[in-house]
Amino acid sequence: WGGVEVWGCGGDPDGTVVGHRWRSSLVAGNLSTNATFTTSDLPPGNHTLYFAVQDDLGFWSQEMNVSLHINARPLAVIANDTAAFAHADEPVLLNGSGTDADGQVVEYLWESDCDGPLGNGPHLTLTNLTSGSHNLSFSVRDDFGAWSGAAVWSLRVNARPSLVAVAVTPRMVLEGGVVTLTVNASDSDGNVTRYSYRLDHSASSFNLTREYNVTDHAPLDTAGWPGGNHTLAFRVGDSEGGWSDAVLSWLYVNVPPLAAIDEVSVARAANGSIVVTLAGQGEDDEAITAIEWRSDIDGFLGRGSPLVLYNLTTGTHTLSLRVQDEWGEWSGWVAWGEPVVVPAGTGGETAGILGLEGNTLLLMVMLLAVTLGGGLAGWQYQSHIHATRIQPTLERLRSLTEQTRLAGLEYPRDQFQRVMESLTIWRYRSMQAEAALLEKRLSETLDLFVEVKGLLGKARELAAEAETAGIEFERARLESVEGAFEARELEDSKWAAAAFIEKVEGLLADSMAVPEVVAPEAVAPEAVAPEAEPLSSEPRLEWARPEGRPEAADASSPAAFSHDGEGALVCQGCGSVTEPAEGSKTADEGFEHICPACGAVGPAGAGPAG
Repeated sequence: WGGVEVWGCGGDPDGTVVGHRWRSSLVAGNLSTNATFTTSDLPPGNHTLYFAVQDDLGFWSQEMNVSLHINARPLAVIANDTAAFAHADEPVLLNGSGTDADGQVVEYLWESDCDGPLGNGPHLTLTNLTSGSHNLSFSVRDDFGAWSGAAVWSLRVNARPSLVAVAVTPRMVLEGGVVTLTVNASDSDGNVTRYSYRLDHSASSFNLTREYNVTDHAPLDTAGWPGGNHTLAFRVGDSEGGWSDAVLSWLYVNVPPLAAIDEVSVARAANGSIVVTLAGQGEDDEAITAIEWRSDIDGFLGRGSPLVLYNLTTGTHTLSLRVQDEWGEWSGWVAWGEPVVVPAGTGGETAGILGLEGNTLLLMVMLLAVTLGGGLAGWQYQSHIHATRIQPTLERLRSLTEQTRLAGLEYPRDQFQRVMESLTIWRYRSMQAEAALLEKRLSETLDLFVEVKGLLGKARELAAEAETAGIEFERARLESVEGAFEARELEDSKWAAAAFIEKVEGLLADSMAVPEVVAPEAVAPEAVAPEAEPLSSEPRLEWARPEGRPEAADASSPAAFSHDGEGALVCQGCGSVTEPAEGSKTADEGFEHICPACGAVGPAGAGPAG
């Protein structure tokens, strides 16, 4: 139905027009008795309107007519079958339709009293509605331009809670340990009421697995979790069922290593001493960094595998092993399946070697010395040799090998075990040269390690200084130095570091040099720039000499050898004992000798060695 204004007029040549009449072909009766009128009661359709006038004598004129089309207003309908509730960012489907009795619908309009116009079309999918309460209206327009009345649908959009951050304390936990989750979250139109996490899932594949009824802290028990690094996906929920996006964090669960003893053997060496060999290993997801052995009689025995022992106390031992992983976690002690019986040795080693009690060892040495015809004087001499040469050598070698192991350096284990076995009173002289060479080799390796470590530190300092000054340098060279050092390729790392230091020092010096400005007239015509001194190819390493390690003595200095009282020579450089060359004059202080262990050359001093 629509409103229309109608007007008409008439005249009478011999009188006056006193009446009017309007009627429609679609409506019964008269529409109006006025010359002009407005109506909204005409039904939709094609009307023929008839108009006539009456004069003062009561006569009606002939009817005039005009055609009129009344357009039917279209009808809009919202046909949503979803609940009038949605979470923010959740798709909302709007379904609408329109009809027109005398034409067709050509336009659609959705509007929100919060967000304004939303779009055109009978169906819309929206994901960006503002949180809050909405009145959504839907209207349609027909082909005559008429708009329908608005259909209205109410919708509430819930704001999702926001998860700002999650802290896991501590980041690394022993298997079965408990960590604390600290959650920072908020909700703009409600309250955060739920906290959940999922183990080893990404944010996109998050599914609720565990839920906590807490405010912002939750204990997390790792019992039964596999060892290793785990990804934790967290999210929070509000009282209306909304969930935040997931935030990822991580947690490392460390499973203690497992220790296993592979072999325990007890044997008698050629000199009669008892040798106990221990072999074991550890199993862990990470690397095994330490292996320790102990005895219920002697306590801590040592580290490593295999471990060869010459000093276990005579008796029945329970031997145990434990291992440590790279996180510093120790396994439990694992005992060998049966007691280990260590019999008494029959050799001539000292208490430091065999673990014999002092009185027993003393009696054995005395009896053996007397039996061999050496008498008390021979026993005193052997005791002197052990106290002044064997024991210090043992202590130095053990200290050097431990330092070498801690530095991650390789050392000749077979040679070390052979020297340890042979450094006894009776076999000392036969292995003294090899012991001296081993000690020298270990010392040189440690010196080189300390030197290269110092060079690397200097290189890193210069690199940082160059970066601060904005000077470009070859970082790849520094990385190659670091890689060689990590691989313990000490010689390569040493010279590469020295070359890098020299190069960067030159770059720094060039950047700080200020050229001298000389007036042209002050330069003599015959003046010629002096030839630049070439850079030395020998790296400057003096500053990197390890502290506390004295310079090596000059091998050719006077009195490079001394006498041990039996005609043998003792090298003052490495301490090795050698027999003089046949026909040499050992008493002649000017006679030159060569040490077969370290290569020192020099004369022998007068008198026995102290």
